[in-house]
Amino acid sequence: MKKIIFSLVAFLLLSTLLTGCLLPLGGLAVLKDELEDWQEDLSRREESKRSEPYYDYSYPDYSYHFEYSQFFENSEYIEYSEYIESSEPSFEISDDYSEPIYSVPEISEPESEPIEPIVELDTLAEVRDYINGKKQEDIFDIEFIYNGDKSQLDGPTIARISSSCVIYHSVLGNKYDVRLVEYPGDRIVDAYRSGNIKQLSVEEKNTLMAATEMVNAAREQADSDMELEILLHDMLAQKVTYYDGTTHVSDAKNPPRHLTAVGALLDGKANCQGYTDGFYVLASIAGFEVGRMTVYNSDGWHILNTIRLDGKWYGVDVTFNDCMADGEKYIPSYRLFNVGKDRMLEYNWGEEMEYYPLESQSDKNYFYYMPLGNNEDGYKKAYTDIDAMAQDVVDRWLDDGISIQCVMYVDTVADWTALSYAIERADYRNARITWTIWTYTNGRDTFFTIKFM
Repeated sequence: MKKIIFSLVAFLLLSTLLTGCLLPLGGLAVLKDELEDWQEDLSRREESKRSEPYYDYSYPDYSYHFEYSQFFENSEYIEYSEYIESSEPSFEISDDYSEPIYSVPEISEPESEPIEPIVELDTLAEVRDYINGKKQEDIFDIEFIYNGDKSQLDGPTIARISSSCVIYHSVLGNKYDVRLVEYPGDRIVDAYRSGNIKQLSVEEKNTLMAATEMVNAAREQADSDMELEILLHDMLAQKVTYYDGTTHVSDAKNPPRHLTAVGALLDGKANCQGYTDGFYVLASIAGFEVGRMTVYNSDGWHILNTIRLDGKWYGVDVTFNDCMADGEKYIPSYRLFNVGKDRMLEYNWGEEMEYYPLESQSDKNYFYYMPLGNNEDGYKKAYTDIDAMAQDVVDRWLDDGISIQCVMYVDTVADWTALSYAIERADYRNARITWTIWTYTNGRDTFFTIKFM
């Protein structure tokens, strides 16, 4: 063990002598100096590295693509850039490669029309005027608020006060949505007046042609407006046979033909709506101002025409005047021809149904049975004495050959036998004449149509 320790001490002494670095004898100072020299050398290398040129290249990720090449010439750096076009959308790029600037178009809101408030109506007369005013504007889908008694304003009532053949309506609270049905007669008359028939269907154009031919034929025969109106009345009644078909309408602008002038003037069959639409077309083309009106009778609701004469409105009901026939030949009746309210005793209606208010009294200048007493149009047709009536009809047959005559027994209800006995008494010539009598009464007056043979 002693030998080992001695060997180590000897090795240490020998190393110190050889290197001169024995720590206790000044070796630590030498080591410190070497360390400082190493640090100075390291600092010089760092400064030399920082003084060399350093280039930092960045490639922006835009739709423009750039390629860079570089080289040194005369110790100066020169940069070249090459532009390569891209098919992608381009953006505006700032010098510092900031975010692309997008151009956002300005969007303006469309101007909306102001919403009109729903009309509020308080009476049936106001409803009538409002609906019929919309019809004149060719508006058939109508809405309004009704503040009156809703039990009085149902579908049939709206149909009557608007003179429409069929209506559809719904009620939510007191708000009404109404859809009227348009008669083709309205379109036909409008086309005739404007001279533009492009909007008419083929059937409506044919109806207009037929109506124009009938009016021209009547004008050739008539010597007065009264005669012209009578002839148009008779032509329509002769042409049409009453047809009691469906009144259901699936298309508001295309009701069944028999409800319209098309059925009346082309097909020769119609119900009261078709008669009324037909007379509306004929009389309007002839220059009269004509309307429509609905009423009640013993069979339910009914529609007829109104006509303006000398600024006043009267009723014309071709349907009920066309109720008598001898075989297939039309036998005329004029009991509801240019009548005031005093002669419309078979009907009842509310004033709201009178779009054009009717005269309370029939005028002797226009009511068929009472025009101007003895003139050629009237033939003294209204009587209060049945014997005087019988004598006139017999004389007109024997002297003038007038085989069919219409007369009215005023303010008296009578049957055909009373007139028949009076005719026998009036045949003082013993001409051995024969006759047929049709009778109708409205409960106050009696109307006779006599056919002599």
